[in-house]
Amino acid sequence: DADQSLHSAPPDALNDSGPVATAGESENRTGSSMSDAVEAYDELVEIALLLTNDTESLDIREVHLSFCRQSLYSLDSGMPTLRKFIRPTDWHRIETMMGIVTNLPPAAIQQRCYFRHPMLFRLPGESRSHLRSRETSMSLAGRNAAGVPTHFWMHLASFDDSQIRRPRRQDLEGIREEELQ
Repeated sequence: DADQSLHSAPPDALNDSGPVATAGESENRTGSSMSDAVEAYDELVEIALLLTNDTESLDIREVHLSFCRQSLYSLDSGMPTLRKFIRPTDWHRIETMMGIVTNLPPAAIQQRCYFRHPMLFRLPGESRSHLRSRETSMSLAGRNAAGVPTHFWMHLASFDDSQIRRPRRQDLEGIREEELQ
């Protein structure tokens, strides 16, 4: 069923299948935003796209990006982290939810746990703009043996377009920019 695949990860999303393309491997880079993203994330190892042929343009219905940290000692790398996308005031809520999800009984391993209040998620490339998710959930991505890092799925949905939080622009009186022609 095609709709079922919309809500599950690609078959190799969590295994170490190796890089498809990494920064520096492509000889003929273009100025596109895709090549900019690859160069910005040295840790990017795979992009999986769920496409539909409903239109001639082949709409992208779902995107999965896989990353692998190149250095355990460098926190300033291009590796995306949840801390970079969530407001500091929401961090305690996330840690609490991870504890709840981790302690679910084995029969409830696939259960999603929902946050009671909306979550703000920073828009990539917009350092101070946040998108408001009215439905945010977290679930385990399988049980791991003791001592093995735990993987979680975090789903953000039901975005409130009217609630994109952007910094206020301030107009400075008497300062004008000239248009170049």
